[in-house]
Amino acid sequence: MQFTANYDFKKPGGTDLVNVDDLNTNFDNIDAALTPSADPTLVPASSGPAKLFQWVSWITNRIKAITGKDKWYEAPDTNLADIVSTATANKVLKLNGDARLPASITGDADTLDGKHADAFAPVNHTHAAPFFAKTGVVSHGNKIQKTPGYQNYEYMVSLASIDAYGSSFDISLATRGSYPNYYTVASDITRLGYVCSVDKTTLVVTAQALADNNTWVSGSANYIEIAWN
Repeated sequence: MQFTANYDFKKPGGTDLVNVDDLNTNFDNIDAALTPSADPTLVPASSGPAKLFQWVSWITNRIKAITGKDKWYEAPDTNLADIVSTATANKVLKLNGDARLPASITGDADTLDGKHADAFAPVNHTHAAPFFAKTGVVSHGNKIQKTPGYQNYEYMVSLASIDAYGSSFDISLATRGSYPNYYTVASDITRLGYVCSVDKTTLVVTAQALADNNTWVSGSANYIEIAWN
């Protein structure tokens, strides 16, 4: 008596005695072969030939790899029909070879917290640097022009010049009272020599010196603006 290579079916020869038990054994083997239990841990290594048990196991292994689920028969989070290359409602958009959305995809999903991008900044807007510093000169009674685009500002001023005295103005004890021209700086140490300040609200600058005829002489101030977000 000979047997098949894979399922051991009996193959009676011309001289073999065959009875009903031989037939029943073949039928039982067929029945068992057609109702295998899959083993999803078996990874396919070839395209066969293989027994039905192996094919079923390989297929369930690949299904698990596709769905990402622990069990091959669990429903996937997204099915293949929901993956598309053109924008469609309730579908998943696939990426091209550069891991970018293909050019065929269009749409209007351009809002953040219910606002469009131009609600945060206009199209031609250039975002300000996180820190900015500017220097300049401003005359007495005039305003420093604030640099736009920042939330916080700080200003510092120093006397630049007094009219008729020029930029070499100095109020030190060693030199005050010695300037020629129209006025001399007050040498009386009980009196205020000069005022140089900036109003932090209005940004109006005060730059004046007190001459010894008790008049205030206007001038200009150097300023530094520091801005940050």
